[in-house]
Amino acid sequence: MGNPTSFPRLRGAGVPEELARAQDNVNITLGPLAEAVSKTPIMGAAPPPWTPILLLNGFTVTGAGQKDPEFQKDALGYVWCGGAMFHAAGCIAGTVAFNLPMGYRPRKAIHFAVKGNLATAQFFNVEANGNVSVEVAVAANGFTDFYFSFLAEQ
Repeated sequence: MGNPTSFPRLRGAGVPEELARAQDNVNITLGPLAEAVSKTPIMGAAPPPWTPILLLNGFTVTGAGQKDPEFQKDALGYVWCGGAMFHAAGCIAGTVAFNLPMGYRPRKAIHFAVKGNLATAQFFNVEANGNVSVEVAVAANGFTDFYFSFLAEQ
């Protein structure tokens, strides 16, 4: 495909020479800029790797074909968390499920709605100290599927 400003040459019968020269000028001006943009971390780099989440307080990886809990931070500074986790015994509201490391935390607390037991609502609270806790008690054999993102503290 090439550079994003490349397009078919306007040459040949019926194409005014002024139009062809104008196209050349556009390519000369925008070509280097388009090439530089395509090399930025957002446009040209591989996506950041996912890091496994260390689950706490009785939460475990769900398995059974579900995504293991993981997090990453993109080139714009957004943290992405996703996966599925299970709690065999159940837990009370406010139980910390995992902690995000420095550099992957919000500036202030944020709340997210996620899916619990494949149908019911569950809510996560992500604190500035990195603690991610459930806001609703999790029943025995409770399953939580989550995917959320936020801008990390800069």
